[in-house]
Amino acid sequence: MRFLCNHCDQKIHANHYWKGMSVTCPGCGKSTELRYREGQEIPNKAYGISFSDFKQLFNDISSEAIHSIVEELLNCSLARTEAGIKMVAQDGSLIPLEVAHFEIQMNSNFQHKIYNAAMNQWH
Repeated sequence: MRFLCNHCDQKIHANHYWKGMSVTCPGCGKSTELRYREGQEIPNKAYGISFSDFKQLFNDISSEAIHSIVEELLNCSLARTEAGIKMVAQDGSLIPLEVAHFEIQMNSNFQHKIYNAAMNQWH
């Protein structure tokens, strides 16, 4: 998928499910959020969920199904804080949401589970 930098319009090639992630532009070096442009088509890619949709699902207070899938895949625990939900690995380190999303996108079984849970939640 081709995204454009929000600052310099540099072409940035990334998977469609990275939509919503912030990356450093290779052209201008500034942080830019990957988002679709007007008229740009969203590819139909089986069970992929964009980062922005995953982030919304993950932070939804009624996302117990999403949370249990993430806990199972990453072998972590989730804790609610004032700032939202944080993922804690077995060694006590924090797991960034981007890592959870990436790991799910790389595992077709978990990708399918998240997709089904998302569809149930959104309906």
